[in-house]
Amino acid sequence: MIEFEIIFVVFGIGACIVGAIQVTIAYRSSIRDVEPDPERVRRFVERGMELRRQALEKSRATDRPSDDVTEPKSADLPTQQADTD
Repeated sequence: MIEFEIIFVVFGIGACIVGAIQVTIAYRSSIRDVEPDPERVRRFVERGMELRRQALEKSRATDRPSDDVTEPKSADLPTQQADTD
């Protein structure tokens, strides 16, 4: 290898090492042992139950037929025509 390639490889390896160190530091500083806030947990659970209830009511409303829909009357049904040969 020529000198330029050696310098390029050394700087590349150095940059990777520095990047790995920075990522490790950022990862360690972002990890926290924080207890969940009981008030936020309670609101989250209540909201989840409310959304589930709304979804259940919506699915039940679409399952049952609407009052506006009526059964077809005999005048609405097609009739058979007799052959007139």
